[in-house]
Parts: sequence; structure tokens; C-alpha cells
Amino acid sequence: VLLVIAAGGATLFGTASSFPELLVARAMIGLGVAGSLMAGLKAVVDRDSWPVPPIFDLIREIGNVAADEMYRTFNMGIGFVLVVPSDEADAVTDHLRAQGERVFRIGQIADGPRVVEYK
Repeated sequence: VLLVIAAGGATLFGTASSFPELLVARAMIGLGVAGSLMAGLKAVVDRDSWPVPPIFDLIREIGNVAADEMYRTFNMGIGFVLVVPSDEADAVTDHLRAQGERVFRIGQIADGPRVVEYK
């Protein structure tokens, strides 16, 4: 599953490219998105913006794991994240879907401590 996080602010590229510059392309292992952010930026992620695979409910129930810990540890099915300028998020999503990818717009980049904040 590919997920798109829109980065706020102005377009960050000045070329005549027909496809936007990727600000971050990150597999969700290790430090995930937070490890790719500059100081002073956070990722704000909407928990309801993608379907969570049922296996994670089973893990949470059997392991008695708190929901917040499940998101920090397992990423709840997020496999890869692309961070793109806000004004290009729809075009990137459309392009990836045209290639047969499952894409969800899961959040945005905002000012704040270098963390992933789930809402």
C-alpha cells in the first residue's frame, strides 16, 4: 500500500517538470517518516484514512497491546509513504492509481516536534 502525505506551503520545485519532486519516499521500517523529517516538522496522520488489515486487530487483542503502541510499532499496514507538495498530491495519487497502485492520502506535514502524530 502506498500512502501520500501532503506537505504544506509553497511548491518546492522550480523546474518545468510535469511530475512533482518527491520530498520523501520512505519504506515504513525503522525510523519511518519521522526519521526523514527536518527538525521543526511533524507528520500529522489521520488514522481513519486507510483500511487497517484485520491481522492487526488480532495482534492487539491477543497481545493486549494499546492502540497507540500498535501504530508506533506496526504502522497498521502502511508499507510505503510518499511526501509531496500539497498542490501536487491529487496528481500524484491519480498517477499512482493509474499504474494500479492502492493509494490513500493519509495526512500532512506541519510545524512541530519531529514526530508522527496520529489523529
